[in-house]
Amino acid sequence: MIDRGEVVKRLGDILTENTEVDVSKLTEASKIREELGLDSVDLVDVVMRIEGAYKIRLTHQDLQSVETIADLVTLIITKSETQNPGGTGQAVTP
Repeated sequence: MIDRGEVVKRLGDILTENTEVDVSKLTEASKIREELGLDSVDLVDVVMRIEGAYKIRLTHQDLQSVETIADLVTLIITKSETQNPGGTGQAVTP
């Protein structure tokens, strides 16, 4: 089982690496597009980093339902558990 807190922390690290957002002010209820101000290029980069860190594939359809940080964390956990059965699902440190 993947630790939600670890996913939140790693996602915060990924967002910090790729944006100028002060992630310390974000909560799981924060809206990704509105509060992070990510343009489409930034969002693609963030998704690619998530995919690399968790060894998962996120589709456009997966991301359409993501509005908040909590939605994204839940998606990461779900995809990690289904796409990496038997694995820890934990992020790979670069």
